[in-house]
Amino acid sequence: MKIAPLKISLFVIITLSILMIITSLLCYKNFIGLLSLWSRANKMNIYLKVDSTDKDKTDVLNLIQQTPQVSSAVVLDRQKAGLEFQNSLKNFSSGLITEDEMIDLIPETIEVDLQSSLTLTERETIFTELAKKMSANAQVDEISYSASWLKKLEFIDRILRSIGASVFLVLVTSISYLVALMMRSYVEDSKQEIEVYSLLGATRWSVYRIFLKDVFLFISTSLIIAFSSVLLIFTLLKNKLNTSGLFGMISDSLHFLSLTESISIVVLLFLFIFINSFFTIQASVNKLNQLSYD
Repeated sequence: MKIAPLKISLFVIITLSILMIITSLLCYKNFIGLLSLWSRANKMNIYLKVDSTDKDKTDVLNLIQQTPQVSSAVVLDRQKAGLEFQNSLKNFSSGLITEDEMIDLIPETIEVDLQSSLTLTERETIFTELAKKMSANAQVDEISYSASWLKKLEFIDRILRSIGASVFLVLVTSISYLVALMMRSYVEDSKQEIEVYSLLGATRWSVYRIFLKDVFLFISTSLIIAFSSVLLIFTLLKNKLNTSGLFGMISDSLHFLSLTESISIVVLLFLFIFINSFFTIQASVNKLNQLSYD
């Protein structure tokens, strides 16, 4: 088949389509990852009353550990917290407050964290239930876990998942239509060659294979180019963020598609485009044969 312009156009369409899908999936993965990172950074602080004894702290810790989703419950060091707070105010206090007085201002605090595998919704639910249970304890003075922020993050998470699914569906539908349109044009412009092959006794499957070989080559090359391009851009962007102190933490949380994810995407995209192309070729060739008979 010597139809260079159409071959080039089909190759470009397939490459751009794969590039768009990989980029969309990568952006979606990292957006969700950033939300999960922010949610995991949110911990519950349980402030005990001033007259709490060591036994009271132990009882509260045991009560917290009864929640199976709790990964850690740690009593914060009041002296360390007091020194850090005093150092941050040393330019303003001018020795007006001593170290012991600063420590007395800081309540006994237990910091609670949950398992990292939990979703935003699960974290919000468990923190709410734990807060209700701990509020009933006589030694607990106050509880803080940024419930409003967790609800906002949960709402953003639902919006992102809905948008991601919608965008993916639109992309797949558009790509299916574009590839089918290009393949149909490719086959129709090869009408004379198909007629020659038919006169020489070639079966329809023989004609299909001629086009499918090109499709196989296009998809394989497009996948390599698309993945290489996205990986290169992602690496350069991440390195640039690493050099910036402001975005260094964000950069550390950005990850490329894993090996399993990459293989799954390659196989699914290959099968989707190849099968779509096959049915388009089959329908177009059959249509041309019918017109030739008529």
